[in-house]
Amino acid sequence: MDATDPTKGRLRLPPNAVVALSRFRQQRRLPISLLESGHETEILIRNHVDASGVAGKFELLNQFHPLVRMIAASVERPDENPHVNAVEIAVCDLNGAMPPGVYAFCSELWTFEGARDVEMLQAIFRSLEDDTQIAGDAAFDILNALRALGRDWADASVVIGNDFVSTAIRALDEAGAGLTAAFSRARDVRFAENLDRVRLQVDSINHNFDRRDQNLCEQVERTRTKQQLKRLKLLEAQRNKLRQATEVQLAHVEARREMKGNRTPLVQGFVKVVP
Repeated sequence: MDATDPTKGRLRLPPNAVVALSRFRQQRRLPISLLESGHETEILIRNHVDASGVAGKFELLNQFHPLVRMIAASVERPDENPHVNAVEIAVCDLNGAMPPGVYAFCSELWTFEGARDVEMLQAIFRSLEDDTQIAGDAAFDILNALRALGRDWADASVVIGNDFVSTAIRALDEAGAGLTAAFSRARDVRFAENLDRVRLQVDSINHNFDRRDQNLCEQVERTRTKQQLKRLKLLEAQRNKLRQATEVQLAHVEARREMKGNRTPLVQGFVKVVP
């Protein structure tokens, strides 16, 4: 910090912190920060918006700055369990995708965060009357049809309560278990793909660094023989900035080596398909 003014100073975030700040800022759609460059940045600390005419020279750190907001956002709300829904739909609205009967269903949003982020909406339908199970693209289409054309199944509690209560609970559990198994398989595939992408990106970044640094090293040697001290300092500064920028690039990629897979419950319940 500045010895004469404790609200001013210089700050350089380590690469891992740069990555965390950049991802937080993108997720929250906040303005970009100079601290994301990974270089040393002049900062001004204020607990209000007004920077007293020096905002153009300094990075203003106040309660609205992405770094401050990232530090404050340390607690996340736990996921809530989805409500149980009961829906009725005509078989003709499903274009033959599912015969008449009563089904339990579960749906989830899967997100895989790695070198490339992927979202997948998945659902499974289980018949209460036999072992029929519908998953994959067919289940996705049925779920969309329920959203658009389904209507409340008013007497669901009576029908299920009288005839299918134990079967209904088992079918709902089996649908959830099916999604768990399918998610595990999908995660394994995505994990292998992610490792390949990260390896290729790291190789590309290192190759680019080596090429540019070698060019600067050659310029340094030529400048040193000519004893051009000012240009020598400039070239060394350029090498240092290149190294810092490369460290940030590699940190961004390495942060996505360990792929994250998340399951978010969306909707579950029972559907009656009527003739």
